[in-house]
Amino acid sequence: MKSGHGKERALKALNHFSQRERDFMRTVNHGISRQIIDFCVRNRAGTIHMEALTADVKKNAFLTAYWTYYQLQQMVEYKAAEHGIVVRYINPKNTSRMCSACGHVDAANRPTQKDFRCLQCGHEAFADYNASVNIARSSAFVKTGELIEEEEEEEAG
Repeated sequence: MKSGHGKERALKALNHFSQRERDFMRTVNHGISRQIIDFCVRNRAGTIHMEALTADVKKNAFLTAYWTYYQLQQMVEYKAAEHGIVVRYINPKNTSRMCSACGHVDAANRPTQKDFRCLQCGHEAFADYNASVNIARSSAFVKTGELIEEEEEEEAG
């Protein structure tokens, strides 16, 4: 006896909309990655820092809702390579808890999801902006799953 009674036909519509959503997100990611690369080219940036997605992060049910971030990373990588721009991955540990002004790390620095307020120096900022400054300044590069500390190069005068 056959089971489902129209299950395949019912799922066909759902699968169609799921594919349209994937196509939409791919298009959005192409646009965002193009904007990132165009910004880097205009400003002569030779390096892009991004948070590393590790296997542990991917297993987290909350974070896997952001699967398109990985797709965005891949698009930024190949477009950056076309322009000779290096993409470095940063260990994301404490980037959202660290004050970009004084370096103080405390979970309580994030009173809300969108706000950052340093308990030590009083610096206030939009939380994502504060974290992005920390990522841009970070030297905690990740390569093949291992944390590698690199010294910042001194600029020739």
